[in-house]
Amino acid sequence: MLQPSVSDQQIAQELVFLEHQISLLQVEASMLVAELSRTGFLEDAGYNSPTDWLRYNCHLTDKVAGDRIQVGKHLAELPMSVDYLRDGEIGFSHLAVMARTGQGL
Repeated sequence: MLQPSVSDQQIAQELVFLEHQISLLQVEASMLVAELSRTGFLEDAGYNSPTDWLRYNCHLTDKVAGDRIQVGKHLAELPMSVDYLRDGEIGFSHLAVMARTGQGL
């Protein structure tokens, strides 16, 4: 039996959906790293910084680790931006820029 072909529009919609899910997961990861930073776990584990811990244990680049840390650190200051992210209006990279510059929506 032949399977119906997937249209370009369906592929595009699936990609947008997946990227939104990834952004939501990145916010969750940011919240977790902020909690680990607050508790002192990362330093107690012998790492020089949260960035080093993320790079080594989560296999992230410096920039990606820094984005997670900044978003986690400033999440409470960005409630409207987080709402926009949850609604799919912006992505995690936009939230990271706002966290770094203190320009929450």
